Amino acid sequence: MLLPLKEWQGYLFIHAGAHAVPLSPAAMQLQIIPNRPGGIHMNLSCKNRHRGNKSSISARHGAPLPRLALLIMISITAAAVPSLTGPKAGETLPPNEQKAVVYEEWQLKGLYAALDDPDPKVRKDALEELSKSGKRGDIPQLPALLKDGDPQVRRIALIAAASMGESSRDLIPLITASLDNPDYGVRYNAASALARIGGLSPGQAKALVPLLRDEHRQVSLAAVEALSKNPGAASGQIPAILKLLNDKDPGTRTYALKALGRIGPPAAAESAKIARLLKDKDEEVAANAALALGAFGKSSAPYAGEMTELLKNRNEFLRVSVLKALGDIGEVPDKTRAVMVEMLKDKSLKVKNEAAMSIGATSKGE
Repeated sequence: MLLPLKEWQGYLFIHAGAHAVPLSPAAMQLQIIPNRPGGIHMNLSCKNRHRGNKSSISARHGAPLPRLALLIMISITAAAVPSLTGPKAGETLPPNEQKAVVYEEWQLKGLYAALDDPDPKVRKDALEELSKSGKRGDIPQLPALLKDGDPQVRRIALIAAASMGESSRDLIPLITASLDNPDYGVRYNAASALARIGGLSPGQAKALVPLLRDEHRQVSLAAVEALSKNPGAASGQIPAILKLLNDKDPGTRTYALKALGRIGPPAAAESAKIARLLKDKDEEVAANAALALGAFGKSSAPYAGEMTELLKNRNEFLRVSVLKALGDIGEVPDKTRAVMVEMLKDKSLKVKNEAAMSIGATSKGE
């Protein structure tokens, strides 16, 4: 049985590698040969209109022929085909940047059909392919896919929305709805998408705060990033974040401090509450308290003396963090500067390097 591909309805993704060149459906033929009960041999032949030569790709599949007949389509990869007309004369790509795929109408129709497939793997693959175009208009089903019941499909939908930046801002309510999804990958991708898209309202930023207590710390870090990229909306959540400083879990206290530090000046009014955690028994918490104070700049100068005491601690990360914070504060007392100079003799190379940089960034304070 020999069929021209343009008459084939369906969407088996055949990534042709070196064969992925500008092709039209009329240049392709698919030969299906039964090789055993319920099994088939497929041979795809295509003519390269630029080179004039023929290439073929063969595959065997054990699925029943009627089912397989619904799963055929060619997906041309972005790396091989920046556009179906080829690059313009003199056109070059910036380093490490991949040009978006430009799809023909027949390709889009096949991929759209795949997005409605009952098999989540097919939906996921089709969505990954469409997202290569970088065009919101190429994925009209994206709002529905952000509510897909399969977590893998939903993860990819969130990545696709994030990749389109500000043009996805109308999808923020749907993305925010994924922040409490049972799948941690969905929560992580949702928070990461909000960080990249921006433009959150105070109510939408509020939905990020519970993620600072997430059992998966990658999710918490993504929430910190999203809050920091939306400081105006996040500033209204400072009271809720401050409550987390009293949480029993040191990880929660740590990420609450990270969030406050990244929000920046709007949180500086709460420096006294943050400074209390310089005495926290957990050294990572104490280190992040110092970093948060450092992020507020000169206004944290009154806490320089208390931070200086932490330079006696054996924990390398804590010493490095305190030195960085003191450098960020800028104006420190002479006593603090003297201790910082002593840190140039520390056994840790990281501590010595940070001491050198921080000393250069500080000036005499009161």
